[in-house]
Amino acid sequence: MLAETERGPSVQSNDFSFQAGSQSGASLAIELIGPGTRLRGTVNLGPYVRLSDLLNFHDQVLQVADATVLDPTGKEMGDAVPSLDVRLGQISLVVDHSGYVPPIPTEELGIQKVSHRLLAVTEAQLITGTFFIHPSAEPSPYLLAFEPKWIPITGLRVRSLIVPSVEFEADFAVLNRAAVTATTVVDEASQGGEVNAS
Repeated sequence: MLAETERGPSVQSNDFSFQAGSQSGASLAIELIGPGTRLRGTVNLGPYVRLSDLLNFHDQVLQVADATVLDPTGKEMGDAVPSLDVRLGQISLVVDHSGYVPPIPTEELGIQKVSHRLLAVTEAQLITGTFFIHPSAEPSPYLLAFEPKWIPITGLRVRSLIVPSVEFEADFAVLNRAAVTATTVVDEASQGGEVNAS
């Protein structure tokens, strides 16, 4: 009988994916957008309250159910497949089309946040939107930080740098910091308010 070392190295299965189809929780219709990628499908949040939490805790591979590949204009390029494993490192933006409003965790009740308008440039998109931070936090350093990896954004407007005619708006999305090549705060005027964003 061969020894372990003579048989070759053992293979360990490291499953980094979040299996959307096997999870409970709120079901969200999402769109995933990268430099050369546009996909549509659904995910279940499982134990997470917000989409940003799901992405920040599972930032390698996300399994998207009922997935469809889209062309740059958002038109379906074929039939949906039961699931796609998506490498989130290649995704710049995850747009939530479901209109889902997450419950506010007890520990966050009454916490005031301040809104700031941003402009972000990725490899393929020009993005504007509003992000929310604690009143004591400075917006520019927040945008330049490495954590959290995914930033919730409301009032989103996206223009393609690859296909200039393609642009769209969305109420809510989550931006991948790692995909941002340039960013700035474009409107320092801010207002307080409780935020219940996913």
